[in-house]
Amino acid sequence: MKSLAAFSNLNGLYMLTAEGLLGRFDGEHRLHIDDELSRAFRDHNASLIERYRHAPDPAGYRLGVIYRSHRPQPWGTDTLRLDEAILRELYPVGGVVSDTLTAFQRKNREKSIYRGMELLLEYQTQAAPDAAVYCPVLLDARIGLAQRAGEPALAIEDADPQAPVLDLLNLVAPIPVVKRSAPAITQLKERIHSGTIRKDERRAHGLTLMDRVELPASTGAVADAFDDQRDQALDALQPSTPYVILEPDSPAAVGLRDSGLVQRLERWLERPPEPASPEMIRRFVTFADLDAERLALIASHSLVFRVPAGAPLLERGKHDDWNLYLVDGAVELVAADGGHRIVESGTENARNPIAFLRPRMFSVSAYTRVAFVWIHDSIVARALADS
Repeated sequence: MKSLAAFSNLNGLYMLTAEGLLGRFDGEHRLHIDDELSRAFRDHNASLIERYRHAPDPAGYRLGVIYRSHRPQPWGTDTLRLDEAILRELYPVGGVVSDTLTAFQRKNREKSIYRGMELLLEYQTQAAPDAAVYCPVLLDARIGLAQRAGEPALAIEDADPQAPVLDLLNLVAPIPVVKRSAPAITQLKERIHSGTIRKDERRAHGLTLMDRVELPASTGAVADAFDDQRDQALDALQPSTPYVILEPDSPAAVGLRDSGLVQRLERWLERPPEPASPEMIRRFVTFADLDAERLALIASHSLVFRVPAGAPLLERGKHDDWNLYLVDGAVELVAADGGHRIVESGTENARNPIAFLRPRMFSVSAYTRVAFVWIHDSIVARALADS
C-alpha cells in the first residue's frame, strides 16, 4: 500500500485488490472490503486481473491512469489521465476522424479524479441506455510510468517517471454490453456512484435561484476549490451581502419561474450559480459591440450555471423567453427526426444563443460537463435599446 500513500485523497473510491476483492477507501486511506460485491464478482475479478496483466493492448480494460502532477492543477496534483480510446468515446467529433486529437479532446484528457469518475459513471449509449458502460475501479498494478515506456500515450511530461501510478480499470469490460443490465452489475455501479458522486449532499446546501443568491467574499474560492473537495468547500462558504439577481416580481423572474427551466435543472446543479462577468458576456455576437455599461447591466442580471453531462437544458417545441449561451463544454442538439449535432464552446456556432428559434426546434442536453448563461429577452432588448 506504499504507492497509495502518495495520493492525497482517494475517499469513496472503489479498488480492486490483487486478490480480486473489492473495497472502498475512507477518508483515512483505509480500504474497507465490500464482502457482498467481492463474493458476487470473485471469479470475474480474478479473470479480469489475469487478462489485464497479459493483455497486449491494455486499453481494452483500462480507462486511464492516476498520477501525481508536478504542475499544480486547478484541482490539485492528483490527476486522472484518460486513455485515448476512452477520450474519443467520451468526446467524439463529427466528420472524418483524425489520427490526432482535437484541441477540445486534448483539453479534456486530464481532469480531477472525481470529475473523471462522474463523467465515466454517467456515460450512456443510445443503443443500451440501461446498461453500465463504465464501472471504474482502481488497481495498483505496481508498475510505474517508467516501466510503461512502450506506451507513448503514457509519456506524461509533468509526472515523475519513478512516482507511483494507479490504473483505472473498467470492471465490466469483459462482459458483453447486452448483459450489463444484470442486477449485480446495477448494484455495483450504484455503490461506486454513491461513494464517489454525492449529489444529494450538494443539493442539500439549499440553492435559491430566483430572488437572491448568497455569495462568498471571493467567488474564486469556490471556482478554485479542488473538485474532490467541492462539498467541503461549499460547507465552508460564509454568507456575505446578498447579490440581487432579479427582482422577485420582475417579468424576467416570473418568466423563469413559469418556464419550468429552473425546476428541471436544479437537481443537476453542481454548485450554486455564480454571477457572470462582462468579459464573459462580450464573447457572444449579440453583445460584442456593447459598451462597458451595457455589458455590466447584462452581467448583473445573469448567472453562470454548471451541470454534468446528460443534464437536460432545453425542450423541443417549448416557447419561452430565455436564451442559453454556452460558456464552456459541449451540448447536443437533437431534432424531431432524430438528427443531432454537437456544439462546442469557443466555436463560431457557440457565439450565438443555442437553439434560439421559438418554438424550440431542438432539444438540448449537456454532452459534456458544461457552464452556460441564461439571459432573458427583456434584458437583451433593454441593453440593445439603450445602446
